[in-house]
Amino acid sequence: MAPLLIIWLPIALCTATVSAEKTHGSSAELAAAAVDNSRFSKYTLILLAALVVCLAIYRTVLHSVRYIRALTCLNNDTQQFFKDPNELYATFKQHLLYAPLFRKRHGREMRIGPMSFGILPTRFQSLALAGIVTMNVVFCTYGIEWHGEQSAMLVHLRNRTGTLAMINMIPLVLLAGRNNPLIWLLGIPFDVFNLVHRWFGRIVMVEALLHSLAFTINSVNKAGWNSFTSSLAKNQMLLTGAVGTIALVVITFQASTVLRRAFYETFLHLHIALVITALVALWYHLDGLPAQFHLKIVIVLWGLERLL
Repeated sequence: MAPLLIIWLPIALCTATVSAEKTHGSSAELAAAAVDNSRFSKYTLILLAALVVCLAIYRTVLHSVRYIRALTCLNNDTQQFFKDPNELYATFKQHLLYAPLFRKRHGREMRIGPMSFGILPTRFQSLALAGIVTMNVVFCTYGIEWHGEQSAMLVHLRNRTGTLAMINMIPLVLLAGRNNPLIWLLGIPFDVFNLVHRWFGRIVMVEALLHSLAFTINSVNKAGWNSFTSSLAKNQMLLTGAVGTIALVVITFQASTVLRRAFYETFLHLHIALVITALVALWYHLDGLPAQFHLKIVIVLWGLERLL
């Protein structure tokens, strides 16, 4: 449990103390938005950490029961005490933990003709992924005045999605590596974490895209398209933000199962190059902003994975 706390608690505590990005608007609205962004960032990490803690407790209890059962059976010639499984736990495993999402087969591959689109997750994995997606949808939308002034709404949406995209990059990078400490801590295979990693990648891409679109729409509404394109070429923050968003979008599509399986070596090298591009672009995009602290965590995690 100690490695888990070392990884997650400092991140959650630091996230709770940093403010949101600098924006334009009334000070009262910005203060409220900054509090919400910081709060939802903290909630995201705490909820993810809570999920990991629950899985760690489950694994500890499971191994303890197995150990006690082994000790009991060593001096028991009949070894009949544990032959009947717990009915409630057996039902839980049958219908949720190990159950396929549909039908009766585990690991059913999704195919259209000769093309493979990956393997369907189990019912429990699907439930966990649905929870993560729902959490991000709620945190991205809650507290925003959707029926208020469009400019203020877009500013809040821009800051919220940008902040959460940066926060979600921490588990995105952590779960991507084969040296992920949660593999041995939870006893969950790398393939499962890779599945969650891909879904976090999609979430980050969507949030980054919404972040960029909200800023673009607001800027075009205020100054026009020509002024926006002119400032895009001259402003480092805007240009690097655009490059980072494009890199994340390309990463998402080039990591699709069809392309990944057909051209794995090309996918791997292009994937690494695009990740480096996105990280460098985000470093300059977040220059001087509190969110750069989270990017440092992402870079350290990614760098350690490449070195180990």
